Amino acid sequence: MGKGDKKTKRGKIKASSYGNMRMRKDKISEFEQQILVGRENRLNATKHLKHLYLLHQVLDGKLKKNTSKNGDESLLLQLNLLQDKILSIQKNHLQFTASEVYSIYGRYDLFLNFHFHYLSESYDKYGESVMGTPKYSFEERAEMNKSVGWKKVKRENTVIKIEASEVNNISKELKKELLDVGLFSKDIIGITPLAGVIKDKYKKKKFEKLQKGIEIKVQNVDTSLFFASIMVYKKRIDSNEYPLTHFEFDKYFSLLLILNPDSISQEDTERYILTKDKVKKTIKFEVYKLKNNLNIELSETEKEDYKELTNSKFKQHMKLVLDELEKSTKLNFQRQSDKREIVLKNLDTITQMILELMGFQPINLSTYGSKFSVRLEEKGFVHVLMRHHPKFQVEDYANGEKSTFRYTVSDTLLTIKKVIQELQIKIDSRLSTGQDFRIRKFDSQYYNGDFFSVHVDNSGLLMAFNPYDEKA
Repeated sequence: MGKGDKKTKRGKIKASSYGNMRMRKDKISEFEQQILVGRENRLNATKHLKHLYLLHQVLDGKLKKNTSKNGDESLLLQLNLLQDKILSIQKNHLQFTASEVYSIYGRYDLFLNFHFHYLSESYDKYGESVMGTPKYSFEERAEMNKSVGWKKVKRENTVIKIEASEVNNISKELKKELLDVGLFSKDIIGITPLAGVIKDKYKKKKFEKLQKGIEIKVQNVDTSLFFASIMVYKKRIDSNEYPLTHFEFDKYFSLLLILNPDSISQEDTERYILTKDKVKKTIKFEVYKLKNNLNIELSETEKEDYKELTNSKFKQHMKLVLDELEKSTKLNFQRQSDKREIVLKNLDTITQMILELMGFQPINLSTYGSKFSVRLEEKGFVHVLMRHHPKFQVEDYANGEKSTFRYTVSDTLLTIKKVIQELQIKIDSRLSTGQDFRIRKFDSQYYNGDFFSVHVDNSGLLMAFNPYDEKA
């Protein structure tokens, strides 16, 4: 042993310890310790209960078959005593609380199988078990996060809301009840995780990437893909479901003008293609882009026209970005000296935003089965990113006044699409009455560890979308 090594009865602590204390296991909090003890108690009590459940089922079966009156009274007495014993054990040893469910499973957004006590209200209503994911509102999540640090687990019979899976053999009404009303935690005998990654969804990282599917890249341009797009657009028009937005109509007719012009009726030409006896600029722009993709050479006149349309689009994008910049500052943007100072100060961010906007294509955020199509266009795109994306925030927006996304631009757009599709039924219902759709604060929509505020105007245009927190 070296001079500095600490000597113990068991010899040297470890090589090169030089008097350091012996390595110990990480301490766990009192809250976690109580959860572990509670889990052990539940396991022990469950073994005893399984025998009692079986006995209860046997006695209940005999009672139904028995025709003797004296026998009925004797069996009924045994059955009642047994039932009292079962309920007593359930109450004393097997009561889950909402804070326990959140701490062990809920904060990880795991897909779970909830097993119910025999004789409980949930057992009678839903059967032996229900598969789904526990759901929490913004306020519930904040309260649950506090409970994880409690020194003592509160033994309370609390409500747990569950988004039930489609595989459950229960009615739509019961699924809606589970999500809106929930069930009592005392009814749960056990929980089995079925799928998911053990990752705290509510612990925000500064930047995060969403998991994506397999990306298939098409190397060569194949006109069959464009014909397939025509068929999909035509089917959507005929079915009157998942309606085409105006920019999708532009793409549809630009495809037809190049690949199948004879199929366009006079009525469609006048309604969708012409304006004041001239082809709409938006359709001309799409036609030129499509010709480039198909390696069809543009004439000199078309090249000039394409260049002019591109410059016009650039000016529109510049105006959108400067309009949003003006909203972000308390300085007088109308005064040229102040405007020049603000623009020069944020020149790099403005340039990045314009480049991002030039590569942006308006998006139909809805999917099949929707009554209204929610669309994200250039103005909404600029509004969302310059207010809430850390890469593009400017002036007061960059001083912590606004909540921020924690994803790349492409993942942010994917998140917007996912949230809108989850809200589609509610959006359709609201827009059917001719009113805007809004949710924020208490109604904000949960997705992947965040709650989001949403505003869609009565025409289906996405006006605002941001992560909800106290700043918003």
